[in-house]
Amino acid sequence: MDSSTTTEGRVPSTRLIRLLAVMAVLTVAALGVSAAAGAQDDLPIDSDPVIRTAPNLTISGSIAVASLTEWELRYTVSNRGNAAAPAFRVAVQDNGTNALIRSTAHAALDAGASRSETFRIPRTGCYLPVRFTADSTRVVLESSESDNDRVAVGLLTPDCPTQPKYQVKAVSFHANDETGIDWLGSDEPFWIFSAEGLPGTALTTASHVFGDIDTGDTAFFGSSEGCLYLSCAGGAAPNGIGVSIQAWEKDLGYVNETVADLALGFHKIGGVLDGNGGMIDWIGKAFTTMGDTVDYIDSWAADDLLGSQTFAFSRVYLATRLPAVGGSFTDTRVYSDSGEYTMTLKVTRVG
Repeated sequence: MDSSTTTEGRVPSTRLIRLLAVMAVLTVAALGVSAAAGAQDDLPIDSDPVIRTAPNLTISGSIAVASLTEWELRYTVSNRGNAAAPAFRVAVQDNGTNALIRSTAHAALDAGASRSETFRIPRTGCYLPVRFTADSTRVVLESSESDNDRVAVGLLTPDCPTQPKYQVKAVSFHANDETGIDWLGSDEPFWIFSAEGLPGTALTTASHVFGDIDTGDTAFFGSSEGCLYLSCAGGAAPNGIGVSIQAWEKDLGYVNETVADLALGFHKIGGVLDGNGGMIDWIGKAFTTMGDTVDYIDSWAADDLLGSQTFAFSRVYLATRLPAVGGSFTDTRVYSDSGEYTMTLKVTRVG
């Protein structure tokens, strides 16, 4: 009995000891894994990204009338990177034909340094678009390759017959979100367009009222409406083109009164007086004037304002985007004061 009892008592003790031993091993292993994970988590983290050491060449340029027979071209190339740039070339080309005007070899340029060149060329016409390109042969490995070009325009007189001509045309609009609750009804939007270049060229027109526009719908302007600049034929823009567009949802208001008030406000801005800094001045005045005009109309008009956009295309921007006749680009903007609409313009070089 005693012997049997003793034997039976040892069996569970031995099993318990083995079980505890296994559990201990597993616990130690688990602690080891946890410790390893903790050690990994506690490793120092480098919050600063790796800073690439490289040069970055940028360029600015201008054209001026030097004499009765010459243009004066000037550019400055700068290294805005954090490493020296090896020797490179700067090319000056006609932006329309890509014909090479000048190619200059430059020695290495330290980070933060700049270098300029001024030269003259014969003037054979009254308009000259030029593209200045730093590292024209692409031998410098830069931190950015997207800022090596700059276009400048030389213009003798605003009525220069060989300067480009542009058409600005409203193409279509899309209702991302109609006003109010969708299932209660549809929108009846109309658009008012104003544009001006030189003083005295301001033009304000309105589209027809588009009926039954719901969320997700796209509508197109007619061939003779939404021609913003001068006429549907377009024209020269020696100082660029300033634009202001408003979208309204027809309710109980009068379209003609809204058009008249917006036209009056837009005419107060005046034309773009200069092709360089003049566009910046125009934009500043236009934002204030058209903002005040729209606020005034919105205070009494029975129609709902969908949105207003005032912006500009400088002559350099137009020359950069449209170096050749027949080229075009689209400009899409959002109108979201009430609901949300997007409207697309198409700018085409027609001459």
